[in-house]
Amino acid sequence: MALLGNGKPERDDLLLKRAIEEESSVYLTPKALKEIQNNTIHYFAVIREDIEGETYLLAIKDILFVNLNEEVLNYIYIIFSYVVEDLVFSRKLKEIYGKSEVPCSFSFVKELYKMSELHKKQGIESSIVFFTFEELPETYPYDLEKSIRKLDMLCILEERKLVVFLLPFTSILGAESFAQRIQKQFPALKLVRITKVKESNLNDYIKKAAYNAE
Repeated sequence: MALLGNGKPERDDLLLKRAIEEESSVYLTPKALKEIQNNTIHYFAVIREDIEGETYLLAIKDILFVNLNEEVLNYIYIIFSYVVEDLVFSRKLKEIYGKSEVPCSFSFVKELYKMSELHKKQGIESSIVFFTFEELPETYPYDLEKSIRKLDMLCILEERKLVVFLLPFTSILGAESFAQRIQKQFPALKLVRITKVKESNLNDYIKKAAYNAE
């Protein structure tokens, strides 16, 4: 079990115990905090995440009461899950690279894995967009990098004549708008496939896009 947070927990901290025993995230409302006099309770919220057989707890000791609500805590949970995925990814990466050659960068594969996990656990949508090309103008790799958000990922597969965009936290509708903009801005590219991120195997996505491009 790993504990992340802004304070050192007491061994008998009640919120930590509840998070472990109930296998869920827990928090105290402002009303409950006023009623509790037990000094062993130090945390307003403990957010729990289970990945690969390990339990990670985010202990929040100090938060404004106005932010102590389910909506804000759900948002924190999403960010927390995103961070925890980074911590456990190194184990998965060895397995992914061991099965077959992966044509894109470590960063691209890592982001794809994280987005697939967020989709499975939280239903958060991300998308992958594929373009094909006959000849890629010399300036396109640089210009394409400059045309996307810092959050987005780009992978150019010269041998397969594919340009791949990973769009985290982007629905199919948003990906379609993105694809229209890219096609107008870069006429040498032809759209071949837009798909949701569901699994983490990049080669499966590439094979389907290559088939569509034929």
